[in-house]
This record gives sequence, C-alpha cells and structure tokens, in this order.
Amino acid sequence: MARWFILFLFTPLVVQAELCDHARQFCGYARGGGASATGAPTRGSKIRINPAAVPTEKGFGLEMIFFDGADFALVKGFGRVGAGISPSNSEETFFGPPSIESEYEYALRKYELKKYPSQKYSLATGVNIWRNKKSGIKKVEFNAGVIGRYNKLTKKILGGGGVNGSLGPLTFGASRYADQTQFEDPLLYPNEETVTRDYYVNSLSVGLFLHSLALDYSILRMQENTESTTTLITASLLLKRVMLTYSYRKEHSDRIVYNRETQNIEYGIKDKFENFYGAQFNVGRYLMVGMFYNYYLLREYSVGATLFF
Repeated sequence: MARWFILFLFTPLVVQAELCDHARQFCGYARGGGASATGAPTRGSKIRINPAAVPTEKGFGLEMIFFDGADFALVKGFGRVGAGISPSNSEETFFGPPSIESEYEYALRKYELKKYPSQKYSLATGVNIWRNKKSGIKKVEFNAGVIGRYNKLTKKILGGGGVNGSLGPLTFGASRYADQTQFEDPLLYPNEETVTRDYYVNSLSVGLFLHSLALDYSILRMQENTESTTTLITASLLLKRVMLTYSYRKEHSDRIVYNRETQNIEYGIKDKFENFYGAQFNVGRYLMVGMFYNYYLLREYSVGATLFF
C-alpha cells in the first residue's frame, strides 16, 4: 500500500515538472540508452543486468558509489555503439539478484554492515540497432548488447546478452547471462576448501516514460538448484535539477533472513521486502551527485557521484 501511496503523490507533480528537453542529463541517464533496463537509478546497475542499456550516444561517463569503499563504472558512447566496464557487483544490491554465500558470512556481513565483496569484472557492449529521428509518442528505438564477466577467483569468463527498446512512451527490456560464484562453507561442505556455484540470471522489464515521470516493473529470476525471483517496482521523478527515485523490492527465495532487532538469522521466510530511496542533483554541466538509502540491502546510506562529458 505504501508504494502506491508514494506513486499517487508523485503523479500530480508531473504537471509542474520540467520536460525532458530541459533536463537532458537526467532523462538520458534515467532511460538508460532510451529504453527500460530495470528501473535502477544508476547507469552501472543497469548495464550489469542488461548490456543493451549501455549508452551509445557520444560521450564519456564515470559513476561512483561510496559505502564501505567505492564501486564504479566507466561508460563510453561512440554514436551507435557504446561500451561499459565495472569491477563492481550486481549481486546483493537493491536492483540485482541475491548473493550466494555461506550463512555465517551472510550474517556477519549484515551485523557489521559490510557490502557483498565483488569477485568479478564486467565488460558490456551495446549497439543501437534502429532508431527513428522522432520524439514523444512517435519515437521508436531498439538496442542490443552483450556482456562478459571474468571471475578473478575461478579464472573463468561467462557471458550473456540483452535487448531493450522503446515504442513512444513505452519501454521494455530482457536479458539472460550466465554467472558463477565461489565461496567457503565448511559447515555444509567439510571436505572442500571452496565451493563453486553456477547459475543463470534472467530479467524482464517494462516501463512507462511520461515527460518527467518514469515507471518501471522488473522481474529477475535466478536459476540454480532452486529458483529465486526478485520483483522491482520503481518510480523516478525528473525535475530540472533533481531526480527522485523510490523502489519497492520483493524477493521470493529460500534464503535466510537477518533480523536486525534480535541480531539472529531466521529460516522459512520465503518473501523478503525492502524499500529504496534516492535523490540525485545536477550541480553543474558535467557533475551529478546523489544520496541513496538501502542500495546495498543493508538499510544503509551511501553517496554517489557521476561525471559525464
């Protein structure tokens, strides 16, 4: 109910909001190459899920998020082709799939407010397949992309691909990629020093972009021995110099839950619910700064900065 109330509050503000033509930095940034690729408010979060979200317009961008160290993503657009690279995780972030780790490490991280450590480097390439030269309800666009992930622990490279596009105000996206995680769990695997788990992540996303209001509904399915499903509903309001984002997350999985009040782990809770809040501000021609709540699913506060040229 709370998420629909917030959307209800956002909607009347659209009448007063600046149109996207007056906030190009935010509009291009939010649409992620012109189309839906999950409603994540950061470009790095988008391209680590769907490589078709890599921007192809000419320009260069550096995105950083600061909490328990720094995560970053570099993107470069060449006109019809773009590329992005990041050593950061999509797992165990608000807009990504769940992590795979031992119960001990999971509980310790939550207790100490430590983000999930990255094992991988991601390199994504996006291509604009077709785009008309119209705008508004007549705009049509279709993009495709591929992604490769190098796991520095297992020394393996796995890949995947995705597509996205827009039909006027409607946006859509889909992706599938293979992934791998290595961890230690002596309680479940006493005869092995490390455990390697392989899995696939599938994403589907549909959205609506009306002037300064962006809505997105996304589903992430993680296929391993058991399947987990993460559902995201995201709303972003783009004003002249401010972008406000709210997102609701529901994870359906067999994972344990860390209870912050009792500082204990709990079993048998299939559905886990989280909320995300973000505010980003354009402070100059080339700089955007932001503050985020619960980006790393620790109910923490983090700071972001984006440079674009």
